[in-house]
Amino acid sequence: MTKYLFIFLVLFAIGFSCRKRDVNNDTSATLTFSTDSIAFDTVFSRFDTTHAPLSTTKVLKIFNPYNSILYTDIRLMGGSSSVYRLNIDGIATDRVTQYKIAPKDSFYLFVQVTPRITSLGNPLFIEDSIMFTTNGNEQKIHLVAWGQDAHYLMDSVIDYDVVWSDKTKPYVIWNSILVAPGKKLTINKGVKVCSHVGSRIYVQGTLEMLGTAQEPVILQGDRLERYVDDMPNQWWGVRFLPGSINNIINSSIIKNGVVGVEIDSMSVNGNPNLRMSSSIIRTMSSSCISAYNANATFVNCAFFDAGQLCVFAQFGGDYSFTFCTLANPHCTNFQSNYQSFYLGNADYEVTDASGNVIQTIPSFLKYSLINTIIYGQSTNDEEFSIYDGGRPGNVQQQIIDHCLIRTKITSLNVNGNLINVEPKFKDMCLFNYQLDSISPLINNATALTGIVDVDILGKPRDNTPCIGAYERN
Repeated sequence: MTKYLFIFLVLFAIGFSCRKRDVNNDTSATLTFSTDSIAFDTVFSRFDTTHAPLSTTKVLKIFNPYNSILYTDIRLMGGSSSVYRLNIDGIATDRVTQYKIAPKDSFYLFVQVTPRITSLGNPLFIEDSIMFTTNGNEQKIHLVAWGQDAHYLMDSVIDYDVVWSDKTKPYVIWNSILVAPGKKLTINKGVKVCSHVGSRIYVQGTLEMLGTAQEPVILQGDRLERYVDDMPNQWWGVRFLPGSINNIINSSIIKNGVVGVEIDSMSVNGNPNLRMSSSIIRTMSSSCISAYNANATFVNCAFFDAGQLCVFAQFGGDYSFTFCTLANPHCTNFQSNYQSFYLGNADYEVTDASGNVIQTIPSFLKYSLINTIIYGQSTNDEEFSIYDGGRPGNVQQQIIDHCLIRTKITSLNVNGNLINVEPKFKDMCLFNYQLDSISPLINNATALTGIVDVDILGKPRDNTPCIGAYERN
């Protein structure tokens, strides 16, 4: 009996194995797909064959629904001249014949697109398709994308005065640019600048960003897909190097980088290194503003959604914040316990190659905060810190007036300041820092008529203005 059972099991296994190896030749057989079309958001066109802007990678999963083997031919209809690229189960190709799919099995196909350069400023609709032919039965997956031309700058030095004014075609930066000493880059209203991963805008000369409330200048990464709009680390940021002078940023949006703006060293001509007004810096993995013994003024600015601090300054300097909103929500990209605001006055130490201190340069700090919000959701209940470096006499000016601050420093509860009060923004998690109708910030700022007459959106401020960058009329 045991012998017959063994023979039966062997014959069953052989028969089952043969059936598993059966090939499906039915002309009605079809594959199933995870989607019937693949769509890309706008992608910049290539500017040479070596440096082709990358789209996101889309994934298509293909299934064999049968209990038998299927063979299929896969072909990118545009062939080798297509702007789309395929990777079929690990093989980069535009065509595969008789691709074997095991019973009830599946595989992945990956798609990217690199639009060719065109003379059109507006996005161009680009389509192609992938054809699957299985036992003579054809199935098609549609590919659609928008491609846009741009002005490309790669490892560029701007060594003459230049104006960027094209509002149709973005300016795309690869591997950083430098504004040379004594030269000025002016970016006019409505211009968009998109920087590749790791790229910076270095300024030794002068940068002017002259947006308006209706047509801001925008600095961001070069990934245009909607789902990355609120992701940091897509590029680095703007860095003002020692010697840079008379920089202006008006009505601009800087987003999705590492450090929004870095300001390095004190002004060399008595004017602020940077004057920034009516501008937003947001979604930075490190900080919105980093400054080192610099001189800068900020009016009607909003800095929010930073991985560490919204504002970080070290080695002293001279800083003024008027009608600004600094806020770090913990319901978005980051969950850190960094405070939102820090000014430090530690002395600057010069070291040799071995790390030995050979010179100590005393730092001096001035600061003014008027009608400004410093708020966040760190678990340590502290969003505000000023460090005098052990030399309180080197802190020459201290103005904190009519501000809302989340802090443990109870002595700040003077000069019309609101301490540890919920600001009642419309929606921090959606980056909406306009004021709710029940906000305690309404009509609680000190009037600066003739100095700051409008808010970040260009709305007029009255004689009883609101604290922060946004006025509620």
